[in-house]
Amino acid sequence: MSEGRRGHRTRPHTADVRIEAWAPTAAACYEEAVGALVAGFADVSDAPAGGPHRFAVGPGSPERLLVG
Repeated sequence: MSEGRRGHRTRPHTADVRIEAWAPTAAACYEEAVGALVAGFADVSDAPAGGPHRFAVGPGSPERLLVG
């Protein structure tokens, strides 16, 4: 499988949404994860790109930050 440097995809799951995201940095990986989650319930292919939205995250492991 050729994943490239950055991307995301949904995975089959019986009762929930399951995503995979990858990127060279944690911030880019979080962006991909959000994109994968949104793609699971909304078609944004024709939506204009928005500007950045800043938010604060607390301390924790990358996994806990992503779930939060």
